[in-house]
Amino acid sequence: MADDLLFCKYNIFDVLESQKAAVRKDVEELAPDYVLKVSEADCVATMVARFRLNVPVLLEDQIHAIDPRETRVDVSHRFDYAGFEGERVEIPGTITTVVIPFEGDADFLSVRPQTFSLSPPRGEVAKDEVRFNFLRTDNDAAALKRDYERSLTEVNECLASLRESEEQFNAALPALVTNLFQKRKQRLLGNAGMVASLGIPIQRRSGQPATYAVPIQRKQARIEMPKVQAGSFKPEPELPMSVYEDILGILKNMVRVMELSPGAFSEMGEEDLRTHFLVQLNAQYEGQATGETFNYQGKTDILIRAEGRNAFIAECKFWRGEKALLRYDRPAALLLKLAGHESRGPRVQSQ
Repeated sequence: MADDLLFCKYNIFDVLESQKAAVRKDVEELAPDYVLKVSEADCVATMVARFRLNVPVLLEDQIHAIDPRETRVDVSHRFDYAGFEGERVEIPGTITTVVIPFEGDADFLSVRPQTFSLSPPRGEVAKDEVRFNFLRTDNDAAALKRDYERSLTEVNECLASLRESEEQFNAALPALVTNLFQKRKQRLLGNAGMVASLGIPIQRRSGQPATYAVPIQRKQARIEMPKVQAGSFKPEPELPMSVYEDILGILKNMVRVMELSPGAFSEMGEEDLRTHFLVQLNAQYEGQATGETFNYQGKTDILIRAEGRNAFIAECKFWRGEKALLRYDRPAALLLKLAGHESRGPRVQSQ
C-alpha cells in the first residue's frame, strides 16, 4: 500500500456521533422478549464492551527498521539536475522503512483529532502496525533520524488528542447504554400492559429470535450478548394496592376476632391458628392460599400464588412483648420501629 496522509479522512466529532447512533440502533434492534427477560446489568456491560472506543497505543519498545532498499528518484523538477527539455532525469536513492507496532483500532489512524496539524504525517497502515518510508538521495543518517523522530512525535500528539475524546466517550458510555436500555424496556412493558388490559389472548409472531448474538466489531475476542430462556416474556404478577389492602383487612379482622374471644383460641397451636386465617382467605380468593408452602430455602406461613409465581407472602408471629421481639427478631423489630409500631398492633395470646 502506498503512503497516505494520516489523521485526515474522518472527523472525531463525526465518529463520536456515529458511535452513539450505532448504540441506539443496536438497543432498538434487540428482540422485545430478550429485552424483557435478560439481566439489565449483563446486557449493558456487554454492549459497553462492544462499543468502547479503542485508540491505538504505539508499542515503542518494538519499533524496528527494515533493511534499506535501493530505488531510482526522479529529479527532473530540480534545477540542479535539470537536463534537456522534456528529458527525464533519475538518480539513485534509498528507502528506509521504520515499522511501529501498535495495539488498538487501526481506523483511528485515519481520524482527525480535535487538535491537529495542517501537515499531517504520511504512512502506510497495516492491521497492527504503521510504516514510515523515508526516501533519501544521500547518506545523511542524522537527517534520517530527525525525519523519523518528527513523524513519531506527530503521530503521538494526534493519538494523545484522540485519547482524550476516547476517555470522555467511554466514561459516558455506561450511562448512555443504561438509559437507552431502560427506556426501551419501559416502553415494552407499557405496551405489554396495555395489550394485557384488553383481556384477550395474544398470539406471538413467528420467527422472532429469542436471543441476540453480537458480531465481531474490530475486536480480537468474540463478544456475545447474555443468553435468556426461550419463550415469550410474561410480566410478574402484581397485586393492585386495593387488593393488597383488602387482604390485610381480612387478616386484621381475624386477629380482632381472636382478641375478642381469647378463650376460643388460647389453647390452639400455630398451625390451628394459621388455619383460621387461611379459611378466611380461601373463602374470598378461590383457594389459592396455602399453609406451610415451601418457598426456596424457607417456609412461608401464608402464600398466595398466581400462575406459579408468588403474589403475596405473609409470616405469622406470636407477640411476646417488645423485649422478646428485639431480642429474637431484629429484622421484624426494625420494620416495626420504622413504621412507628414498636409496642402496638394486634397480637395472639398463647399459653
